[in-house]
Amino acid sequence: MSDISIVNASQVEHGQGAIPVGPLLISAVLEDHGYSTRFKDYQTFQAQKKLSFKTFYKFIQGTESVIGISAISSDLPTTLGAITQLKEEHPEKIVILGGPGPTDIPAEILEHFPVDIIVVGEGEETIVEVMQALDKKENLEGIEGIAYRDNDRIVISPRRKRIQNLDSLPFPAYDKIEFKDYNYLGGVMTIRGCPYRCTFCSAHSVWEREITQRTVENVIEELQILKEKRVRNMFIYDDTFVIDSQRVKRFAEQFHQESIDIPWTCYGRINLMTSELLEIMGKNGCKEILYGIESGSNNVLKRVNKKFTIEEASRIVEKTTQYTDVETSYIWGYPFETLEDFYDTLMVVFHQTHLPRVRPRLALLSPLPKSAIFLEYRAQIAFPDDPEIAHRLGFLLGREKLLEYPEVVALVKRHPGLFPSFYYFSHDLLEQKLELFKTMEQNLSRA
Repeated sequence: MSDISIVNASQVEHGQGAIPVGPLLISAVLEDHGYSTRFKDYQTFQAQKKLSFKTFYKFIQGTESVIGISAISSDLPTTLGAITQLKEEHPEKIVILGGPGPTDIPAEILEHFPVDIIVVGEGEETIVEVMQALDKKENLEGIEGIAYRDNDRIVISPRRKRIQNLDSLPFPAYDKIEFKDYNYLGGVMTIRGCPYRCTFCSAHSVWEREITQRTVENVIEELQILKEKRVRNMFIYDDTFVIDSQRVKRFAEQFHQESIDIPWTCYGRINLMTSELLEIMGKNGCKEILYGIESGSNNVLKRVNKKFTIEEASRIVEKTTQYTDVETSYIWGYPFETLEDFYDTLMVVFHQTHLPRVRPRLALLSPLPKSAIFLEYRAQIAFPDDPEIAHRLGFLLGREKLLEYPEVVALVKRHPGLFPSFYYFSHDLLEQKLELFKTMEQNLSRA
């Protein structure tokens, strides 16, 4: 038996998921401190009905007496439903929950579900201290960055200071996985944090808007491992990879010098891109840049604090196609979005659909728990009982068939404050917007 099972709770279908860098890093850190870990990734579990409590419970059966589960917001209903069953049948097991989803709502989870400990924010240092306390049967008091129960009292400890020297961390425990399970698609995180304040985003709940960076040399060393593992494509997970253009240039130069030769994709940001930066990226392996533009209306862009105009965005998108492919992301269904605002978005999406090398996508907004827009408009959230609305949310959440899982739906409806990412913002213009959207889809299908 290992000392702890580390479980990635992502419900992506087998063969479609990406390597779970975060949970693998937690596993590596624990092993560096003398613990043995068993790693399990739900993405690689070949089963039907992956949203089912029973399916995830079956997946985590037989795990060690301590289980660490990493989850994002959309994983939480299935994960928590399975944990409830696990604790009923095995109350002696200790369940530690971490990741962006639990970080947003630790007290609320502990109030309603039998989770023992929640790691809040960065987990590499915290999980080691938690395991050491469990080994010695010591009280958790004094450990920063956790939430737990002290008898009937819920305790939220002070946030842990961010790790400044990311190079001090080991590389993810790649020996725990088979790369063929991920179609040899790799991933790497080189920067943690985002200084921007987009009102629909809750990335700040994990990183608190502080940016920390790995050295380029450390990143290249990890990429050499991925090259040895025969990784064919790679995603750079950083929210702000392009925030320091000089660092990106150093990365591109060393990427070329070391003959890494793995095509890579990253997020870009409209207000940071220049022709020089785009040319360097395009010549050194970047095959696609993803831009979160989020609206075709300047009124909405200003309201969600994007810090650029749609005219600027359109120019950068077309400029980027000179060097690499582009994916653009748009959101509709903002509670303050007018029909004119939405029409502007549809026209931009329609135009970009016909641009060479551009792939736009448009998703109905679903709120995240700590986002400013949710905190302001939470009274307007509604569950998508209408299959049409559920389908529109499905692109963003990967939940097109959510309504086929009555136990998950019932849980989500009982706790809207815990699971708002399964909801949408109800407002008077929604039906008219949906009809406009469907008209555009019909026009595209005829084109």
